Amino acid sequence: VLAFQYIGQGRRSARETDAPIDYRVARPAVFLVLFGIDISLSFVPLYMQRLYEPVAWLPKDFVLGLPVSVEFLFVGVAILAAGVWMDRRGWHEAFLTGIALAALGTLYSYYAGSALHFVLSRGVVGLGFGLTLMSAQGLVIRCTDARTKTQGLAHVFAGLYSGSICGGTV
Repeated sequence: VLAFQYIGQGRRSARETDAPIDYRVARPAVFLVLFGIDISLSFVPLYMQRLYEPVAWLPKDFVLGLPVSVEFLFVGVAILAAGVWMDRRGWHEAFLTGIALAALGTLYSYYAGSALHFVLSRGVVGLGFGLTLMSAQGLVIRCTDARTKTQGLAHVFAGLYSGSICGGTV
């Protein structure tokens, strides 16, 4: 949704604040990304149990929860990196890169042949999740004024939570 608006308007400088993108498109875009990421989240520990390899100094339950923990560790890393990236180059590249990383990480999860590869793949998904989340907020900050900024952030978080809840329950 956001990619087509960006492509339609042509490349713009990261410092331009008069972008004609409607901030309300962030809601369906974030919903779709989070729905796609969280639809598999409830199956991650089950799949990890299939790939489980004992580690001498870690309990089995800890190892089974490791993919989700690593995913959210990388969400935090990506959130920190996305702030710097968006200050320098704008929200567009971070958003598209986040979607690409989440998709590639999910595909890597499917083809992971060992527990280590599965944990690493979920880290890649986490990087995509964090970049997408922060860049959607960057879109709202850049494309709204003082009157619509609160509405824009509400749209982003409504898309985030509804996508996460719907994805987790499917």
